[in-house]
Amino acid sequence: MHAALHYGEIIEKEGSLFGSSINKTSRILSLAKQDEILYSLNL
Repeated sequence: MHAALHYGEIIEKEGSLFGSSINKTSRILSLAKQDEILYSLNL
């Protein structure tokens, strides 16, 4: 298992999620290896 966390605004439309936060989380998740949890900080 691997996971990614990012805090930010999302847009929900007809049961789907959109927005730059979703895109950033997806990019972070692609970097996570097995048994890793990665997160971002907005500084």
